[in-house]
Amino acid sequence: MSPVAGEVRDALQKVTFEAGAMPVAANSTGQFHLKGKYVDELTRQIVQTVLWRQSIEYAQNFYAPQFIELGGRQILRPMIENILGNSTMKT
Repeated sequence: MSPVAGEVRDALQKVTFEAGAMPVAANSTGQFHLKGKYVDELTRQIVQTVLWRQSIEYAQNFYAPQFIELGGRQILRPMIENILGNSTMKT
């Protein structure tokens, strides 16, 4: 995936990123995206191990969110419940 990372970085540098209403976990760091670091963090996500568990635990500890999964299939729910228990998900 390393050759593709440069192409993704180039494409992402053309995008204007703005802070969202809710924090978004960066799977490359296991923490929330940092303002001004979106391109680096999204590019790293292509070539590094995804820190899914750390991202979910960080979000739970920092923000105490209730996770909501949208769509017809429950894909994320079992994974999040495995990490945090049953009380954090809505579908």
